[in-house]
Amino acid sequence: MKAYPRSSGGGGTANLQESITHRIRLFYTYWALKEAYIKMTGEALLAPWLRDLEFANVVVPAPPLSRPSPSPSPSPSPYPYASASASASSLWGVPETGVRAMLYGREVPEVRLEVVAFGNDYIFATAGRGGGFGNSMGPHEEGARWDEFRLVDIERDVEPCASGKCGCLH
Repeated sequence: MKAYPRSSGGGGTANLQESITHRIRLFYTYWALKEAYIKMTGEALLAPWLRDLEFANVVVPAPPLSRPSPSPSPSPSPYPYASASASASSLWGVPETGVRAMLYGREVPEVRLEVVAFGNDYIFATAGRGGGFGNSMGPHEEGARWDEFRLVDIERDVEPCASGKCGCLH
């Protein structure tokens, strides 16, 4: 893993705290990437190749520049970002897309990995392959587009379809 760059100025408690914060975020970035890859394959934690999976070009995703304060909701929620009125675009950081998967020391070219910060405390990674998602596309091929992350309200966005009230599945 890459170490946090040390500043040329004096040590100080602030630099130590920044270093610790960076290293924790780096650990969780690798964790999120490994989880995304494992879920993509569907093999779970018993995969025999798990120890041989590595990542290159990993960059810790920066938290978004501003963190909105969630609007008060009619019912108290333990999930402060779940409010439909919260600005979803300001909660997500900029996705880091240059990550490469390495298995048995060789790059896995057909896999696309992306890692992004959500607020100051969460890191999400996604992995995809097939259907134009991979990194191995030629210059004339156009890959599948990944949309930005957005908040989904289960009751508003999913329940009508799941309960058969919307008719979109007919």
